[in-house]
Amino acid sequence: MSGSSIGVDQRLPITNTMDIPWRRYCALRITFPSGASYRGTGFFIGPRAVATAGHCVYLRNQGGWARKIEVIPGNNGSKRPFGQAEYLRFYNEPPQEDGAAGMGAVRAAGGMTIAQNEESCVVFGMPKAAIDRGYVTRVVHLEDLPNTLQAQCAPERSGRDSGRTQATSAGSN
Repeated sequence: MSGSSIGVDQRLPITNTMDIPWRRYCALRITFPSGASYRGTGFFIGPRAVATAGHCVYLRNQGGWARKIEVIPGNNGSKRPFGQAEYLRFYNEPPQEDGAAGMGAVRAAGGMTIAQNEESCVVFGMPKAAIDRGYVTRVVHLEDLPNTLQAQCAPERSGRDSGRTQATSAGSN
């Protein structure tokens, strides 16, 4: 354990990154038009799709969209048990619209959509845009999100709420 500016780092290294779920996490090596290189992380959400933070693909002060991103699944120090792939095409839209449009597509396909409530948001742009368009099934406090997701993934739903879940004009489950 080493010291840091925020206290003692008590994280433990993952030693077998070939096991699920660790193999689904990936290291990102990102190069922007300015020539600047950054590191990031992502998570496989499909066989050829990685979810990551928006700043990993677009930085205005570094020339905009990343020029390339090297994706390294299961990265463990210098070990690359699954190799790597280089991506040159990325998909995103303006901040409020990308998430709202994505939630609209999920909702139109019959999926459940969950947005963070205004009380617990630092920036309420995208959740508000999706809620205003009627794309959101449930609005939850950030602290309730893990339990809400876990309940949705459980084989049997208990139907219990934490008390902070709000129905929207789109209805609720």
